[in-house]
Amino acid sequence: MGSLTTTRRRVAAWFVALLALSACTSSGPTGAGSADGATTVVPGGAGTTAMLVGAEEQPLPDLADLSLVDNLIAKEADGEWTRGEGLVATLGMVVGDVDVSAVLRYPELVEPELTGIVAMARDYLEDDSNTEARSDIARLLERLVFSGEQLDAMAGNGPQALAAVPGSVLAAAAFQNSDEDCQKFFATTTPAGVSTCLEERDVFVLDVAGEGPYRVYVPAPEMDAAGWTEDHYQLAVDALLETVPVYTELPAGEDFAMPPVNLVFSVAGGGGASAMADPVAGGECGIVLFTELLKPKYTAGDFKQVVAHELGHCYQTERFPAQDSVRYEDIRWREEGMANLLSNIVYPANDLEWDPGTMSKLAQHELETSLFDRAYTNSIFFQHLLSTGSIESLFDLVASLPTDDGMQLQKDAMAGYPGMIEKHHEYAQTVTDEMIVDSSQEFGDYAMTDDNFPEVEVTNPGTVLVANLVPFQLARRHVVVPPGKQACLTWDDSNFIVTKRDHPIGPNQPEWSPLLTMLPPVLEESGDVALVVTARNPGTFSLVAESVHDLNEETDGELVGTWVVQNTSLWDKVGYIAPVQNLNSITGRITVTFKRDGTVDIAYDGFSVSGDSTVNLAEGAFSSDFSRTYSSVTDAEGSDGYELTGDYVFYDHLSESDFLTGTATVSETSRGVFLGVKTENIELDTKLPDSTVDTYPANGWGVIGAANQVRFACGGHILLLDDTILRRVDS
Repeated sequence: MGSLTTTRRRVAAWFVALLALSACTSSGPTGAGSADGATTVVPGGAGTTAMLVGAEEQPLPDLADLSLVDNLIAKEADGEWTRGEGLVATLGMVVGDVDVSAVLRYPELVEPELTGIVAMARDYLEDDSNTEARSDIARLLERLVFSGEQLDAMAGNGPQALAAVPGSVLAAAAFQNSDEDCQKFFATTTPAGVSTCLEERDVFVLDVAGEGPYRVYVPAPEMDAAGWTEDHYQLAVDALLETVPVYTELPAGEDFAMPPVNLVFSVAGGGGASAMADPVAGGECGIVLFTELLKPKYTAGDFKQVVAHELGHCYQTERFPAQDSVRYEDIRWREEGMANLLSNIVYPANDLEWDPGTMSKLAQHELETSLFDRAYTNSIFFQHLLSTGSIESLFDLVASLPTDDGMQLQKDAMAGYPGMIEKHHEYAQTVTDEMIVDSSQEFGDYAMTDDNFPEVEVTNPGTVLVANLVPFQLARRHVVVPPGKQACLTWDDSNFIVTKRDHPIGPNQPEWSPLLTMLPPVLEESGDVALVVTARNPGTFSLVAESVHDLNEETDGELVGTWVVQNTSLWDKVGYIAPVQNLNSITGRITVTFKRDGTVDIAYDGFSVSGDSTVNLAEGAFSSDFSRTYSSVTDAEGSDGYELTGDYVFYDHLSESDFLTGTATVSETSRGVFLGVKTENIELDTKLPDSTVDTYPANGWGVIGAANQVRFACGGHILLLDDTILRRVDS
């Protein structure tokens, strides 16, 4: 920390520029196509008819009540000030030159940290194209941040004591100017000529905690402490003692050590800011605590977690220097979320990051923003990555992020990181279930409300959901279809991951699964679901109820004709079979033709299933090792008889001995057409559903005497055989 020597990058260049300035101034898996054709279905996919429309970038909501940076950006976007004016006003507010009401759009902020403002001020001064407000910003930084040499001098450590400190000439100069620095530090309460105004508290951390030193500077006993007490000083010392070892033991290279830290208790009287960090890669890290932390809402635990958060900035800059060299505005989505996460690793039971006020603001803005529009609340996203992975994998992600300025680079890197699009959808599901696991191994407290989980009741045809989405944004709805009704849904998921689960409220939460064309799929199931949508690329997602039917009236229709099996409805069926633990894709299609003469033809047009697994069952129907990719032959055909009686279709011995010849296949079901898997030459036991025969076909699959309930819905275009959805092929 220090107006003369500290910056987030290019330390020497900043020092020279500031000296010159002081001399002249005095004052943001590919998708599936239609399941009818030879396309690939990925988890979460469903074939639909809606057209994908490119999404225009939507204006952000008013986020000025979230943080000092959000306040600055919001007022800049609305033309209330320029970037330079906003920085001067915000820094001036903290030192007491500008009234809080003239700076903040809202009197109370969720997160009044100053770190981002100081970092943006540094970035502003490093950009030579910014010509306005430069001298004012530099002057205000000199009043807020002090180098280690300056702090030593202000604490009465003379040049002789600092002779061994690198840059001793600078240290001597700092000592000579300590009276001026004390005047800046105690702007309104220091008598002229005072040169020793701080007291240093050494913090001795074990060697494992890094090189140090770790020092705490407090107002000298004879100076105005602005409300700080010995209890506060001890809390800061304790936080350093408890945090530095934890951060040092996190996975890092052999040469990593926590940087030297200077923690200062500020007496600046302007208000509006709680704390700040001013780190330098390869140098010291300054932390300043402001009197905002004296407010009763900050418990002792909160106070220490705030210190751990600021140390989290020191850690990230030292651990990821290239990634943290990027301008703050581009990385704050990660920087603040990770600092919150790191602080929770140190204090897992305190949970300041789950503060109800913070979570309430997230609920208000979550569905209107993406990960890159938020900052502090992204800690729960990183918490999910940590709880479902490891700290090493999380750090690998951070290390992969861009080292050049540009928000789009950040977005592209995240979207291109292997599996991250799908991981974000998993996060969207988990946070909807209120099941994000905290560092304490407890569930975090982020509730689904009318703001972030609006209910849509589908009683008539019409639009269920329209959402302009970008990657790492989500749409969430509580969709209700009244009992006895069935909605026929259409959408395009070629760019989107769309999943649902039944019964969104309650402790017994079912698994998430692909959204099917009919909601509910069958009469016995629920039409009360949680729906989550995320995007692979920017676009507009539309979910439409084309028709809504009374299930009790949908028992008639024309079965004769050719139907195509929707691959999304096969996903769960094929994935259920024991040997295929990881189903990767279903391609091609199966068509079923019911003829008027009572026979049925089944054709496999380029149909294949692929997956991978390793299964070893010592007993039971299967006894074999599996480790292979499963796929079918193509263009096989077969036929057998059927009879339609009321709501059911009855089959004769329906089998296809050539189905998937040369691959591992079997059918095992109590009712209905069912695809399955087995290895060659496996004998099955005699426990067969609805049948008196003793064996299945040695190769292939079969359904013997099965009765399938038939329901016609969606204008007569959908046939449901158990859980398998068939769509009539247009003639």
